[in-house]
Amino acid sequence: MKRNHQLMLYSLGHFGFTLLGFTLATWMVKHYMPTLEKTTWLIPASYVTLVTIVPRITDAINDPLIANWSDRTVSRWGRRYPFMLVSIVPLILTFNLIWSNPSQNVGSEENALWWFLMQVLFFIFCTCYVVPYLSLMPEISKPGEERLKISTYQGLSRLLGMLACPLLIKTFEPQYGLVGAIKIISIVAMVFLFAPFAKMLTGKQDFKKEEKPELIKSISTALKNKPFLIFLSTHFIYLISVMVGLTAITYVPANMNIPLEEEIGFSAVLQSTAIIIAIISTNFFWLNKKIKNKINLKKAFIYSLLIFGVPMAAITIATSKILALLFMFISGLGLSGLFIVPYAFLADIVEAENIKTRENKECMFYGIQGLILKSCYGLGPFIVLYLQKIFPENGLKMIGLFIMIFSLMAITIFLNYPDAEIKKTLKENS
Repeated sequence: MKRNHQLMLYSLGHFGFTLLGFTLATWMVKHYMPTLEKTTWLIPASYVTLVTIVPRITDAINDPLIANWSDRTVSRWGRRYPFMLVSIVPLILTFNLIWSNPSQNVGSEENALWWFLMQVLFFIFCTCYVVPYLSLMPEISKPGEERLKISTYQGLSRLLGMLACPLLIKTFEPQYGLVGAIKIISIVAMVFLFAPFAKMLTGKQDFKKEEKPELIKSISTALKNKPFLIFLSTHFIYLISVMVGLTAITYVPANMNIPLEEEIGFSAVLQSTAIIIAIISTNFFWLNKKIKNKINLKKAFIYSLLIFGVPMAAITIATSKILALLFMFISGLGLSGLFIVPYAFLADIVEAENIKTRENKECMFYGIQGLILKSCYGLGPFIVLYLQKIFPENGLKMIGLFIMIFSLMAITIFLNYPDAEIKKTLKENS
């Protein structure tokens, strides 16, 4: 029971950074670009690439450096917790500064540069927390049921973090405005970021005696791992479709002739609907031991992609509130699997690699995966705006088509994932 309590507290960290990341991914663009009409944007249209893509390029440098630094660290707190602890306060500070644009003028270059710089700083501190946090999973858990349990707890925390965003915005935005609601969100997130420190879990190996992995070798090893490349490609493609869909939801109410002042509220309702259904599905499927043990994870992930992708694509052409809510209800069923199953796969990949090489490079694998995750946070809004720019009359319809195509691409790639081979390796060395 004590062990289970520790695992739950560890998983709550996911709530914290998911709440921050989901808020940025789905509402940051809405703050600086209130509508899809360029005349309302607080930054020049020519700066869209700078503020949505370039910060993720800096992540391409930061993630492997911080990951390798963590893998090589020796301290009495282990090699993950120190990074997590020192990053929390600056992470929350930069999150709030992103929304504190210096000018309220339309097309302000000053706003664009501020938005860019604050994002770069935010993602540096985000990496310092998220990558070491995720890398704890294979160190503190055993392959099989316990690992799936942690993955389920993390998935549930992730979904609750996503749900908290629209609920808090719906609750506080009418009284305090969007920026005021954001400040409340940051305080809630900070509490959960500290949760893993309440009952710190110890690793299963003596890392002081372990040979410290070299940066270039660690990156090379990770990128030569075929199962990891299949996982990474699938992860990137489906996350792009997810973030494009969740970003587009903030503009979907415009199809329904909803007053501008009510769009934020209804967008929050749509997001909440999908996430609540995902949470209910998680409790029914992934926290129910009898059902969970009968599920083939590979098939479950593929079905989840379809169940999420089809209605999420369809919502972009919805013209009624009831139809939009129905589509979000169905997509929530798929969202549950998409936010639980992948992390169980990644933990197995890392464990199998450790068995083969006798080296522990967990943080590098999770660092690369974290880079993909944060890249998708940036690419999602960029793709939404770019498709709208190319197809000004049919932007949302093209976004729906994009979501469907990318969901099918992810399924096609993941069919090649060698799940049975990895399970065999883990079983032989358990």
